[in-house]
Amino acid sequence: MPLTTLAFSIAALGMMGAPLTAGAVSKTWLTDGASAVGMEWAVWVLWTSSLLNAAYFLHILYRAWFRAAPTSWPGERIKARGWRETAWLLLLPPLVTAGAVLAAGLFADASWSPLAWAQMIAQREYLLAAP
Repeated sequence: MPLTTLAFSIAALGMMGAPLTAGAVSKTWLTDGASAVGMEWAVWVLWTSSLLNAAYFLHILYRAWFRAAPTSWPGERIKARGWRETAWLLLLPPLVTAGAVLAAGLFADASWSPLAWAQMIAQREYLLAAP
């Protein structure tokens, strides 16, 4: 399976808010915050967003992972690159992004995570500045 398919799959799961991705962490915190201030409508918006993302992305993931790949593309004019389907400069950004999404989801409680940085900034701006 091509590496770009793996990177897209991780990105799609993150958009849906699947566990172990940064999307799950952010949706959980937004849901907790909305519930804490009594904005249940925002929770419904987040769940609806997840369902719409799932409806959009799951059929693409199904086709990418479970359907047989075509043996050749019609009108192919690009030289074969062996096991890679594209140049490294095009392949590297989605792979780095997919790795960052997984790292942010798996290590959300770490002191160096994006979540910890957001909490530190919020504490400095709002809690320490309060009269």
